Amino acid sequence: MTSKYKPLYTENITHHALFGVFISLCLMVFDFVIGCSFLAGSFVYLLPQIWFRYAFFSNQRLDKQITLKDLYKSMFSKMILIAVLFALCFSVLNVLDPLTVLLGYLTIICFQMILLFFFYGRIHSFKEF
Repeated sequence: MTSKYKPLYTENITHHALFGVFISLCLMVFDFVIGCSFLAGSFVYLLPQIWFRYAFFSNQRLDKQITLKDLYKSMFSKMILIAVLFALCFSVLNVLDPLTVLLGYLTIICFQMILLFFFYGRIHSFKEF
């Protein structure tokens, strides 16, 4: 991995976070619990992505060649963190609506696909991803 992927990944996470906060604020106008549930769902997706960015693109790791085993290990850790965050979200915060939390999670993933194909595909070549 080279350091040119780090700003692309950071920019991608920033757009996801802004989109999730904007939609949840719009939903909070109508119903506070639904807005907080959507925000929790988007954070369930974003927090593992932020962790992956700092764990995978640290300065020590950029100097070394990263093997496929390290990538799979990081992705597996990210999936475990997503499962733990979903479990905490449903067990600790009983007030949240589970369907809206799931909707927030899935909306951020759909937003990622839209950005990848329509926005980032025009700016960067797909070879960079």
